[in-house]
Amino acid sequence: MGRPIRVVVADDHPVVLAGLCTLVEESPGLQLAGAASDGDEAIDLCVAERPDVILKLGTRLDDFVLHANGVTALSHGPQGVEEERGIGLLGADGLWSAIRERLYDDAKPEFRNRTAWRATLPASALRAEMRSPLVRLWLGENAHLVTYPLRGGTVVNVVAIVRDRWNEKGWSAPGQVEELAAHFPPGAWASPARELLRLAENWIKWALFDSDRTFYGSGPITLVGDAAHPMLPFLAQGAGMAIEDAAILGRCLSQTDANPEIGMRRYEAMRGPRVRRVQREARDNGQRYHLSGLSARARDMAMRFLGGRKLRARYDWLYDWRPD
Repeated sequence: MGRPIRVVVADDHPVVLAGLCTLVEESPGLQLAGAASDGDEAIDLCVAERPDVILKLGTRLDDFVLHANGVTALSHGPQGVEEERGIGLLGADGLWSAIRERLYDDAKPEFRNRTAWRATLPASALRAEMRSPLVRLWLGENAHLVTYPLRGGTVVNVVAIVRDRWNEKGWSAPGQVEELAAHFPPGAWASPARELLRLAENWIKWALFDSDRTFYGSGPITLVGDAAHPMLPFLAQGAGMAIEDAAILGRCLSQTDANPEIGMRRYEAMRGPRVRRVQREARDNGQRYHLSGLSARARDMAMRFLGGRKLRARYDWLYDWRPD
């Protein structure tokens, strides 16, 4: 059995602790697919086993056109400008998707007045209790802090999300710890949380966006992941939804080999209700995480009253989901 979720108190501030294996061990059929750092190896293995898969790195899609035989895409990479032809086009190019912008005139995601900050620390630099295999979540006024181990526990990932007006477009930018620390003032935050901020040196930050629009494709073109349904990270489900997208899209396309358009529209109809709920719940979680005053005290009391198992059960709809 994995460790249950626990709500503890540090310096009079609540901390939510969850064992990394809890949901995996207690959810039927759910398995860990390996660490994020194994992603490149998994891609290489896929390409090696499938001679019909061609991987081109450092390549940007500039444009595409639909025609009777499918899609022609114009790309620019190390070999210059190239044309690629196929029976369909799948946009998995993230929040700033060029394919989505070509599909929709009003495709730009909306800034939600928050920024995320990330840094990593060697586990050896932390006190012993901070090196245990747990996800730690500190909640506070207009900010929260999450930590969890990576690379077999040798590294700890530190992520802070704060209310902010900085909304520079792009994947990330360098961040200064003094700017971040201002969102975590002494007295308002537990000392272990502030200590993590001081220990980390190389911070990056990025603005947070999502979208209210229902995603759809056009002809033999569709979208997956953040290109289709950008969401806030308050449920940590962006990558999870992309994996689900890929599984359902693959199933739908395999059932309609002769006509990818039918499979793509079926996929979009199947995924729409679920990803909209995840987007909505993530947005609501962001409000709950960043409460202040009496509202924050009521939230903390409710978490302690519910206890770990009931807190986790609130997300059964998310983690126990299976395709029909």
